[in-house]
Amino acid sequence: MADDFTREFPTTPPGSGPDPDRRGRTSSGPDPDRRGRTYDDGGVRYRGGSFDPAGDESTRSFDFGPDDFQQSRRPRGRRPQRLAPKRERRPAWFRIGRALAIVVVVVLAATGIVRAAYGGKALPGTTIGGESVGGQDRAAITDTVERLASGDRRIRMSTPRGTLQVTAGGAGLDADVAATVDRALSARRGSFFSPLISLVHGKNVPLEAEVDSTKLKASVKRIAQAVDKKPYAGALNIDPQTLKVRTSTSKAGRAVDQPKLTKLLRKALLHPTDKTIAAPVETTQAVSDAGVQKVATQARAYLKSSVKFTGAGKTYTASPSTIAPLLALESVNDGRAARLGVDTAVLSKLTARVANARNRTAKSAKITAPARGPILDGKDEVPQSPKAAKVTVTSEGHSGLAVQVPALNQKVRAAIKSGSHSIAVPTKTTAAPVSKTSAKKIDHVIGTFSTAYIAGQPRVTNIQHIAAAIDGTIIAPGQQFSLNGIAGERTKAKGYVEAPFIAGNKIQPSVGGGVSQFSTTMYNAAYFAGLQIDAHQPHSLYITRYPAGRESTLNWPDIDMKWTNDTSTPILIRTYADDAGVTVTLYGDNGGRKVTATPGDHTPNTAPGGNFDITVTRTIRYPDGRVVKQPTTTKYYDEVTDGGPPQE
Repeated sequence: MADDFTREFPTTPPGSGPDPDRRGRTSSGPDPDRRGRTYDDGGVRYRGGSFDPAGDESTRSFDFGPDDFQQSRRPRGRRPQRLAPKRERRPAWFRIGRALAIVVVVVLAATGIVRAAYGGKALPGTTIGGESVGGQDRAAITDTVERLASGDRRIRMSTPRGTLQVTAGGAGLDADVAATVDRALSARRGSFFSPLISLVHGKNVPLEAEVDSTKLKASVKRIAQAVDKKPYAGALNIDPQTLKVRTSTSKAGRAVDQPKLTKLLRKALLHPTDKTIAAPVETTQAVSDAGVQKVATQARAYLKSSVKFTGAGKTYTASPSTIAPLLALESVNDGRAARLGVDTAVLSKLTARVANARNRTAKSAKITAPARGPILDGKDEVPQSPKAAKVTVTSEGHSGLAVQVPALNQKVRAAIKSGSHSIAVPTKTTAAPVSKTSAKKIDHVIGTFSTAYIAGQPRVTNIQHIAAAIDGTIIAPGQQFSLNGIAGERTKAKGYVEAPFIAGNKIQPSVGGGVSQFSTTMYNAAYFAGLQIDAHQPHSLYITRYPAGRESTLNWPDIDMKWTNDTSTPILIRTYADDAGVTVTLYGDNGGRKVTATPGDHTPNTAPGGNFDITVTRTIRYPDGRVVKQPTTTKYYDEVTDGGPPQE
């Protein structure tokens, strides 16, 4: 066909010369009258060409009809060229539609490929806490989420104090790992084309979690406490001798913006990141230099006169040198302002001196009674009832006067702020603990007990010392007796000496050793008086001179023997200690209480190193018919070292 090859034609059109089939031959040239004309040769149309007499070649165009090819005569030795066909131009809407169709096909194909490639996996660009999980399956994502959701994950914050850290769990994070993993796997799958979008636009998935507001606020508060710094308002430095006043410059402070930090920390909990959070900190301004100098001027003016404490007897005068250490620059509004105030520690010392100079202790009525009452030293079942006794009130008590120190402190502060140099001391009258009227109601021995010892032992010296310290004590109704509180610490300065003492089931020397015998004697006297026993501790080792289960050790300051006067009458304590033993007698009126001590059997103590257990029951019978039983069980152990019997 004509489209499958290139034909060469002579320059002479058909019918004007030799046979047209003689291709490539020359002729005498075209007929000038035929230029531009069209010839039809067997269904092939020709269009006349032109001849260039100056050259050795002529060019003629030929029209091949429906094939619409352009043919040029070529120079010798060159291959013929095929001319491009002329095509009809499609409409614009057709071309646009075809392009869109191609795009849709490509997008659909790409989306399908992405969906297939990431089935059961997170889509590309998916991150959790800034960590990429794209292409990971459920197991791998779970590992990542568990690490990010761990309560031990640390969140760093940069502060003026340096980098601080809090744990996610401590800040209140409670994450749902499974829900977060599901969220990561479903990210960007909301629409058909979303997976394809994930290739160019990723998705950061937050932790599916809750934050405990209470824990979060507590963490923020701890951070603020570590970072916050109050403004320094400055200070006064006063020389007590010269009264020269110097000042220290104020300094600005800082404070964490807690609401902002709460938001930042919550975001860091739900959106984990390796970045360090910058804690929002604000600067808080301090008092100006002019404000500090104003306070200094006020201090100089105040030190020109002494301060007089009036009332409560003789006037107490404090000189400017005494007042100088008291004056101080007092911070106001967290250091943003300042005023003339006082140094709290110096104020306490000053008002204590004033109080000591003005206080007067109230005294109870003076009472006399026999130092040694009836002897009771039973170890087995023992009954005891009140016995009439001769008690004499020899003098009335008197009221006391007490300076109200807290109120005085406030008055001193107010005087300095106002510039006043006269202060009225506030006082309060205190009644005598035991008046003469109430003392006259003491008419019975309500409890007594005696224990023996061997004369000449160092421990006897200690027993006699503590007995003397307690003798004559009066316990008012409702008041508590404390053996340690009245006797105080046993020291050599008080006359106590070293003697055997039980510690950890071992016998060892200690200053004041042996005083537990007096504690045991006091315990039994209160026991048989039917009084309320508040504190006592038996020995860990059994000592034969004491009634088993009815004894009490003593040690400063942790082991005490206490009881409360739960009667309506004061109780007078008399003690008596000679070379044979010590006796404690309690005088008062317990309303006729009758007490019986009933010891149980000795049962083996099966604990390691155990000796025996015993339960002693105190039975109190009241005049109104009430009966109260109070069992007490004591466990005894063996001494842990070899030697003689316990001596304490």
